[in-house]
Amino acid sequence: MRSFFKSAPFKLILTVVTVLLLVLLYTKIFPDNNFIENGISYITVQFQRGMAWLFDKSGDYMHVFREKEELQSENEILQREISRLRDKTIDYYNLKEENKSLKNLYGMKEKDDSLKFVRSDVIGKSDTLDSSNFIIDRGSDDGISVGDAVITDKGFVGSVCKVSACSSYVRTILSADCKVGVIGVESREEGVLMGNLNFSKDGLTRMAFISAQSPIKNGEIIVTGGIGGMYPKNLKIGKVTKTSYDEHDSFYYAVVEPFQNIKELKSVYVINDFENKGKIEILNSSDTEK
Repeated sequence: MRSFFKSAPFKLILTVVTVLLLVLLYTKIFPDNNFIENGISYITVQFQRGMAWLFDKSGDYMHVFREKEELQSENEILQREISRLRDKTIDYYNLKEENKSLKNLYGMKEKDDSLKFVRSDVIGKSDTLDSSNFIIDRGSDDGISVGDAVITDKGFVGSVCKVSACSSYVRTILSADCKVGVIGVESREEGVLMGNLNFSKDGLTRMAFISAQSPIKNGEIIVTGGIGGMYPKNLKIGKVTKTSYDEHDSFYYAVVEPFQNIKELKSVYVINDFENKGKIEILNSSDTEK
């Protein structure tokens, strides 16, 4: 029992009772000056002020939060608009380039209105050593067949060698398997365009089987001969950079730099029809006498 009077709970109870007695005594002596009421009132006022401050701050926070959400929403809208404008810019330049190509092709059509074109995109490259060859996204369903000439607005780049329903494999003029009858515009020297792996690395090809005394000069333009009926005549190919002799295969040749950078092709046009397609030219008697 004695230990209870010395414990902390007893001391707390004693303190509270003492305070209450002093409060009662004070209210008896000073009935008109109730400091308890004033204290409660003071505490209430301070509490109200605190709550008002808290609500005010929370309102500011909510305002800032709403502004942040609005800014994020506006930013997303602006990003979408920027992306749309970028796409339009890309489409504009692609269309501009395509129109330029079509304008040049229209010039070809004016010279030979029998030409029929199919536009195609390059969708893949050859997985062989001859990496100049490529795959396009048009095939037999689009009227393309093996042997069709493949061109750009800058010139002849190759021919179709394999066809499926919706794609085709193109062998380019840089390929060692390429065999195209060609002719020099000025000299009228005839030859066969056939690639070479060493020249292909530099984007060049060769006009093989020219005569030892060939009149071909540097800068001369080489075009398709059209004799075999595979390709239209006079499709421009490139220009001669030099002539030389192949000791291994024993023939003279002219190095030809194509007008079109074949390794950077993204789109091409396939000539799937033209006048005299498939018809082999036969020299007449007067030509033979000459």
